[in-house]
Amino acid sequence: MSDPTSGHAFSRVMAGLVGAIIVISPAAMLLAWLNFDYVEPYMRMQMGIPASTTITLEAKFLAAIVTFLRLSIGLLGLVFLRRMFLEGAQGRYFSEMSVSSFRHFSWAALAYVVAAPIERTLVILVFTLGNPEGERMFSVSVGTPDLHALFLGLLLVAVAHMFDHGRKLAPEPGPEPEPKPKPKPKNESAP
Repeated sequence: MSDPTSGHAFSRVMAGLVGAIIVISPAAMLLAWLNFDYVEPYMRMQMGIPASTTITLEAKFLAAIVTFLRLSIGLLGLVFLRRMFLEGAQGRYFSEMSVSSFRHFSWAALAYVVAAPIERTLVILVFTLGNPEGERMFSVSVGTPDLHALFLGLLLVAVAHMFDHGRKLAPEPGPEPEPKPKPKPKNESAP
């Protein structure tokens, strides 16, 4: 038989890991934007921005805002995921708070996935706005990885819906009901 507290410990570890990601992600993105010269060749290659395009400071600032907006959706989802793990650490795996947190996480994950091609489109547009007319780019792309991520996001939403429905159907945990007293036998030989 497995130890029921092992799930509590795993949930505590996961809550800590997710908390660390919540702190590290914006710091890492800020560091990347502050050291843009090092990541610029990679971004140009990933987004198909020609080397002849001059990326201005204003364009970098606007693109950073766009990427931080999408990151904030992901961070919001991670806050809900962490809250779910904290509930699990207390042994409340299917509490209303836990299931609600997972549902919010799943919707945030789906929004994060949907925002990816929008983010790419806006960053390309912002980077090329300083170009002369005719050299500006507007590119919308949705690839197989986006479709896979969309499927996984929809799957998380479906699972969250099932958890929520199951939690509503399950009886509320509470004190054990008191046993009913046995009825006294009737005395049939009474005069």
